[in-house]
Amino acid sequence: MIFELPDLKCVSAFGVMGRGPDEFVYPPELVETEEDSILFYIYENNTEKIYKVNLKSLKPEYYLTLPKHNKGFDIKQIFFTNNKNAIYVSNTSKSKMIYTFNKDSLQQGKELLDLAIPGIKGSWTTYIGDFGVNMYYGRIAYAYKYFKRIRILDINSMTERHIVFDAEELTEGQNDIATLEPTNITHFWGMSPKKEAFWMLYSGRTPIDVQRANRNNNKYIFVEKYDWNGNPLKRYRLDDWGYFCMDNQNRTIYLASTASINSMLKYDIPEN
Repeated sequence: MIFELPDLKCVSAFGVMGRGPDEFVYPPELVETEEDSILFYIYENNTEKIYKVNLKSLKPEYYLTLPKHNKGFDIKQIFFTNNKNAIYVSNTSKSKMIYTFNKDSLQQGKELLDLAIPGIKGSWTTYIGDFGVNMYYGRIAYAYKYFKRIRILDINSMTERHIVFDAEELTEGQNDIATLEPTNITHFWGMSPKKEAFWMLYSGRTPIDVQRANRNNNKYIFVEKYDWNGNPLKRYRLDDWGYFCMDNQNRTIYLASTASINSMLKYDIPEN
Protein backbone atom coordinates (compact mmCIF):
# COMPACT_ATOMS: atom_id res chain seq x y z
CA MET A 1 0.00 0.00 0.00
CA ILE A 2 1.26 3.48 -0.87
CA PHE A 3 0.16 6.37 1.33
CA GLU A 4 0.35 10.06 0.53
CA LEU A 5 1.77 12.39 3.16
CA PRO A 6 0.88 14.19 5.34
CA ASP A 7 -2.68 12.81 5.53
CA LEU A 8 -1.75 9.13 4.97
CA LYS A 9 -4.32 8.80 2.21
CA CYS A 10 -3.95 5.45 0.40
CA VAL A 11 -3.23 6.23 -3.27
CA SER A 12 -2.34 2.75 -4.52
CA ALA A 13 -2.42 -0.90 -3.40
CA PHE A 14 -1.20 -4.06 -5.11
CA GLY A 15 0.15 -7.52 -4.42
CA VAL A 16 -1.75 -10.81 -4.72
CA MET A 17 -0.47 -14.00 -3.11
CA GLY A 18 0.02 -16.77 -5.68
CA ARG A 19 2.26 -18.20 -8.37
CA GLY A 20 0.64 -16.56 -11.38
CA PRO A 21 1.85 -13.52 -13.37
CA ASP A 22 2.50 -10.48 -11.17
CA GLU A 23 1.67 -12.50 -8.04
CA PHE A 24 3.95 -12.99 -5.03
CA VAL A 25 4.63 -16.31 -3.30
CA TYR A 26 6.07 -14.56 -0.23
CA PRO A 27 5.45 -11.02 1.03
CA PRO A 28 7.71 -8.77 -1.08
CA GLU A 29 10.38 -6.45 0.31
CA LEU A 30 10.61 -2.73 -0.45
CA VAL A 31 13.97 -1.59 -1.87
CA GLU A 32 15.13 2.02 -1.63
CA THR A 33 16.82 3.92 -4.43
CA GLU A 34 18.34 7.36 -5.00
CA GLU A 35 16.70 7.69 -8.42
CA ASP A 36 14.28 10.62 -8.72
CA SER A 37 11.83 8.92 -11.10
CA ILE A 38 11.50 5.67 -9.12
CA LEU A 39 9.52 5.63 -5.91
CA PHE A 40 11.01 2.28 -4.85
CA TYR A 41 11.79 -1.22 -6.10
CA ILE A 42 10.19 -4.47 -4.95
CA TYR A 43 12.12 -7.67 -4.29
CA GLU A 44 10.39 -11.09 -4.35
CA ASN A 45 12.80 -13.56 -2.75
CA ASN A 46 11.14 -16.75 -4.02
CA THR A 47 11.93 -15.87 -7.65
CA GLU A 48 14.73 -13.30 -7.05
CA LYS A 49 12.76 -10.92 -9.28
CA ILE A 50 13.00 -7.14 -8.95
CA TYR A 51 10.09 -4.87 -9.89
CA LYS A 52 10.22 -1.09 -10.10
CA VAL A 53 7.45 1.29 -9.07
CA ASN A 54 7.67 4.69 -10.73
CA LEU A 55 6.03 7.89 -9.58
CA LYS A 56 3.54 8.03 -12.46
CA SER A 57 1.91 4.61 -12.50
CA LEU A 58 2.45 3.60 -8.84
CA LYS A 59 2.31 -0.02 -9.99
CA PRO A 60 5.09 -2.67 -10.11
CA GLU A 61 6.79 -3.40 -13.44
CA TYR A 62 9.24 -6.31 -13.83
CA TYR A 63 12.82 -5.06 -14.08
CA LEU A 64 15.43 -7.81 -13.58
CA THR A 65 16.26 -11.06 -11.77
CA LEU A 66 19.10 -11.16 -9.24
CA PRO A 67 21.54 -14.10 -9.03
CA LYS A 68 20.94 -16.78 -6.41
CA HIS A 69 24.09 -17.53 -4.41
CA ASN A 70 23.08 -20.76 -2.70
CA LYS A 71 20.41 -23.43 -2.79
CA GLY A 72 18.99 -22.64 0.63
CA PHE A 73 16.62 -19.97 1.92
CA ASP A 74 17.77 -16.44 1.17
CA ILE A 75 16.27 -13.01 1.73
CA LYS A 76 18.43 -10.29 0.22
CA GLN A 77 18.64 -6.74 1.52
CA ILE A 78 19.17 -4.44 -1.46
CA PHE A 79 19.91 -0.80 -2.25
CA PHE A 80 19.93 0.60 -5.81
CA THR A 81 22.52 3.32 -6.32
CA ASN A 82 21.16 4.01 -9.83
CA ASN A 83 19.09 2.20 -12.46
CA LYS A 84 21.86 -0.31 -13.24
CA ASN A 85 23.85 -0.78 -10.04
CA ALA A 86 22.88 -2.25 -6.70
CA ILE A 87 24.54 -3.22 -3.43
CA TYR A 88 22.99 -6.08 -1.52
CA VAL A 89 23.46 -8.53 1.36
CA SER A 90 22.94 -12.24 0.73
CA ASN A 91 23.42 -15.55 2.57
CA THR A 92 26.44 -17.76 2.08
CA SER A 93 26.88 -21.29 3.45
CA LYS A 94 28.71 -20.00 6.56
CA SER A 95 27.98 -16.30 6.79
CA LYS A 96 26.46 -13.29 5.07
CA MET A 97 28.17 -11.32 2.32
CA ILE A 98 27.81 -7.84 0.83
CA TYR A 99 27.79 -7.94 -2.98
CA THR A 100 27.74 -5.38 -5.76
CA PHE A 101 25.66 -5.94 -8.89
CA ASN A 102 25.61 -4.36 -12.35
CA LYS A 103 22.62 -4.96 -14.62
CA ASP A 104 24.69 -4.91 -17.83
CA SER A 105 27.46 -7.23 -16.64
CA LEU A 106 27.31 -10.98 -16.19
CA GLN A 107 24.36 -11.92 -14.00
CA GLN A 108 26.52 -12.51 -10.95
CA GLY A 109 27.11 -10.49 -7.83
CA LYS A 110 30.66 -9.41 -7.01
CA GLU A 111 31.82 -10.04 -3.44
CA LEU A 112 32.52 -6.87 -1.47
CA LEU A 113 32.65 -7.77 2.25
CA ASP A 114 32.21 -10.92 4.35
CA LEU A 115 30.03 -10.09 7.37
CA ALA A 116 31.32 -12.93 9.57
CA ILE A 117 32.59 -11.65 12.92
CA PRO A 118 36.28 -12.48 13.47
CA GLY A 119 36.75 -15.12 16.14
CA ILE A 120 33.10 -16.20 16.20
CA LYS A 121 31.90 -19.26 14.32
CA GLY A 122 28.40 -19.13 12.96
CA SER A 123 26.13 -19.29 9.94
CA TRP A 124 23.89 -16.86 8.07
CA THR A 125 21.29 -17.13 10.86
CA THR A 126 23.86 -15.97 13.42
CA TYR A 127 24.74 -12.95 11.28
CA ILE A 128 21.21 -11.74 10.47
CA GLY A 129 21.08 -7.96 10.62
CA ASP A 130 20.13 -4.66 8.99
CA PHE A 131 21.87 -2.91 6.12
CA GLY A 132 22.05 0.65 4.81
CA VAL A 133 24.00 2.58 2.16
CA ASN A 134 24.97 6.25 1.91
CA MET A 135 26.51 7.15 -1.44
CA TYR A 136 27.03 10.80 -0.39
CA TYR A 137 29.61 9.73 2.21
CA GLY A 138 30.50 6.47 0.47
CA ARG A 139 29.56 4.35 3.48
CA ILE A 140 27.79 1.06 4.18
CA ALA A 141 26.43 0.26 7.63
CA TYR A 142 25.48 -3.20 8.91
CA ALA A 143 23.96 -3.81 12.37
CA TYR A 144 23.67 -7.33 13.79
CA LYS A 145 20.49 -8.72 15.33
CA TYR A 146 22.08 -11.15 17.81
CA PHE A 147 25.18 -9.07 18.59
CA LYS A 148 25.13 -5.45 19.72
CA ARG A 149 27.60 -4.51 17.03
CA ILE A 150 27.60 -2.16 14.05
CA ARG A 151 30.02 -2.43 11.15
CA ILE A 152 30.87 0.58 8.96
CA LEU A 153 32.60 0.20 5.59
CA ASP A 154 34.13 3.05 3.58
CA ILE A 155 33.40 1.94 -0.01
CA ASN A 156 36.24 3.93 -1.57
CA SER A 157 39.10 2.93 0.75
CA MET A 158 37.57 -0.39 1.94
CA THR A 159 38.43 0.72 5.48
CA GLU A 160 36.26 -0.84 8.20
CA ARG A 161 35.18 0.29 11.62
CA HIS A 162 33.68 -2.12 14.18
CA ILE A 163 31.50 -0.59 16.89
CA VAL A 164 31.17 -3.17 19.69
CA PHE A 165 28.88 -2.37 22.62
CA ASP A 166 29.00 -3.98 26.05
CA ALA A 167 26.00 -6.32 25.87
CA GLU A 168 24.96 -9.93 26.34
CA GLU A 169 25.54 -11.76 23.03
CA LEU A 170 25.32 -15.24 21.56
CA THR A 171 27.96 -17.68 22.69
CA GLU A 172 30.69 -18.89 20.34
CA GLY A 173 29.67 -21.89 18.25
CA GLN A 174 25.93 -21.22 18.58
CA ASN A 175 24.05 -23.49 16.17
CA ASP A 176 21.22 -22.41 13.91
CA ILE A 177 18.39 -23.80 16.05
CA ALA A 178 19.76 -22.23 19.23
CA THR A 179 20.24 -18.89 17.45
CA LEU A 180 16.53 -18.59 16.74
CA GLU A 181 15.44 -19.49 20.28
CA PRO A 182 13.03 -16.85 21.65
CA THR A 183 15.07 -16.84 24.87
CA ASN A 184 17.96 -15.07 23.11
CA ILE A 185 18.29 -11.30 23.43
CA THR A 186 17.85 -9.54 20.12
CA HIS A 187 19.43 -6.17 19.47
CA PHE A 188 18.95 -4.23 16.20
CA TRP A 189 15.61 -4.67 14.43
CA GLY A 190 15.52 -2.29 11.50
CA MET A 191 17.41 0.54 9.81
CA SER A 192 16.32 3.76 8.12
CA PRO A 193 19.37 5.26 6.38
CA LYS A 194 19.31 8.99 5.66
CA LYS A 195 21.85 11.48 4.28
CA GLU A 196 23.38 12.73 7.53
CA ALA A 197 22.65 9.77 9.81
CA PHE A 198 21.12 6.33 9.99
CA TRP A 199 18.39 5.38 12.45
CA MET A 200 18.03 1.97 14.12
CA LEU A 201 15.24 0.18 15.95
CA TYR A 202 16.68 -1.43 19.06
CA SER A 203 15.10 -4.09 21.30
CA GLY A 204 17.62 -5.30 23.89
CA ARG A 205 15.12 -7.92 25.12
CA THR A 206 14.19 -11.49 24.28
CA PRO A 207 11.16 -12.09 22.02
CA ILE A 208 9.46 -13.77 25.00
CA ASP A 209 9.92 -10.64 27.11
CA VAL A 210 8.64 -8.44 24.28
CA GLN A 211 5.54 -10.59 23.76
CA ARG A 212 4.79 -10.62 27.50
CA ALA A 213 5.17 -6.84 27.75
CA ASN A 214 2.98 -6.27 24.69
CA ARG A 215 0.22 -8.45 26.16
CA ASN A 216 0.37 -6.38 29.34
CA ASN A 217 0.05 -3.16 27.32
CA ASN A 218 3.64 -2.20 28.12
CA LYS A 219 4.62 -1.86 24.47
CA TYR A 220 7.87 -0.07 23.69
CA ILE A 221 10.91 -0.10 21.45
CA PHE A 222 13.90 2.22 21.13
CA VAL A 223 14.99 4.28 18.12
CA GLU A 224 18.70 5.13 17.99
CA LYS A 225 20.44 7.65 15.75
CA TYR A 226 24.05 7.21 14.50
CA ASP A 227 26.26 9.25 12.21
CA TRP A 228 27.94 7.49 9.27
CA ASN A 229 31.10 6.98 11.32
CA GLY A 230 29.06 4.83 13.72
CA ASN A 231 28.95 7.37 16.56
CA PRO A 232 25.70 7.26 18.60
CA LEU A 233 23.88 10.60 18.63
CA LYS A 234 20.36 10.21 20.05
CA ARG A 235 18.06 7.61 21.58
CA TYR A 236 14.26 7.72 21.85
CA ARG A 237 11.72 5.35 23.38
CA LEU A 238 8.49 4.73 21.44
CA ASP A 239 5.31 3.47 23.12
CA ASP A 240 4.64 0.75 20.53
CA TRP A 241 6.35 -1.99 18.53
CA GLY A 242 6.62 -2.65 14.78
CA TYR A 243 8.46 -1.53 11.62
CA PHE A 244 9.62 2.03 11.12
CA CYS A 245 11.16 4.67 8.88
CA MET A 246 12.29 8.28 9.24
CA ASP A 247 11.19 11.09 6.99
CA ASN A 248 13.86 12.80 4.88
CA GLN A 249 13.98 15.82 7.20
CA ASN A 250 14.77 13.61 10.24
CA ARG A 251 11.84 15.16 12.09
CA THR A 252 9.21 12.42 12.05
CA ILE A 253 9.22 8.70 12.82
CA TYR A 254 6.55 6.56 11.14
CA LEU A 255 5.84 3.21 12.79
CA ALA A 256 3.75 0.40 11.31
CA SER A 257 2.64 -1.28 14.53
CA THR A 258 2.43 -5.06 14.87
CA ALA A 259 1.18 -4.88 18.46
CA SER A 260 -1.52 -2.23 18.43
CA ILE A 261 -4.95 -1.62 16.93
CA ASN A 262 -3.51 1.61 15.50
CA SER A 263 -1.58 0.19 12.55
CA MET A 264 0.25 3.40 11.57
CA LEU A 265 1.69 5.81 14.10
CA LYS A 266 3.57 9.09 13.76
CA TYR A 267 6.09 10.49 16.24
CA ASP A 268 7.45 14.02 16.00
CA ILE A 269 11.12 14.34 17.02
CA PRO A 270 11.71 17.09 19.62
CA GLU A 271 14.12 19.78 18.44
CA ASN A 272 16.42 19.40 21.44
